[in-house]
Amino acid sequence: MKSRMKPRSVVEIAGSFLVSIPRQYADLIGIEKGSKINISLNEDGKLMITPARPAKTQADVSNDPRKRGVSK
Repeated sequence: MKSRMKPRSVVEIAGSFLVSIPRQYADLIGIEKGSKINISLNEDGKLMITPARPAKTQADVSNDPRKRGVSK
């Protein structure tokens, strides 16, 4: 997904920096108030924000309809 960047302001509260996430982006990746997220720094200096979801179990993968009929 490629979209136009939306400038955001950085706010400092209690010694931490905060940046709001546009609702449209939050909805697309499935995060909401109270969600846990991972923030990582890419080699090119860009921050990546991803939902912190538990790793899928083998049962989850086996039941994924997108994986049915796919052989290894």
